[in-house]
Amino acid sequence: MAADFRTLLKAFRLRAGVGLRRFAEKIGESPSNYAGVESGSRGPWRPQEKLRHVAESLGLREGSEDWDAFFVAAKGYVGLPPDVEHMLERPMIPALLRTVNDAKLTEEELRIFVEDGILRSAIEKLRKKRAHQRGNSPSTD
Repeated sequence: MAADFRTLLKAFRLRAGVGLRRFAEKIGESPSNYAGVESGSRGPWRPQEKLRHVAESLGLREGSEDWDAFFVAAKGYVGLPPDVEHMLERPMIPALLRTVNDAKLTEEELRIFVEDGILRSAIEKLRKKRAHQRGNSPSTD
């Protein structure tokens, strides 16, 4: 039976003698995101370029048994990342995803929406508005 991705990833990183934080920085990930992949709370990266970069950063040689095992384990992952899957229990999450999909945002627009804090800013405004409305609404007691 093939090893799971997270087990291989951690074993290869430890064999390379690199700490988690240092390795995360080396591959352009935040330590928390990388730790999530290594612990299994996040799935493997999907883009082949990213997987190749990680494999090379681990010192794996293309064509070696380790290289093949790494890519087979990454491909063997099926489904949504665990940190996303549980969110689908909330009824409005699929609706939110459909709304974003229907807007046909480009990858750059999605990146700006998420990374530049536009989404976070909108959430904060919504929460302030709700708190203000609660403060001004008459008590039902």
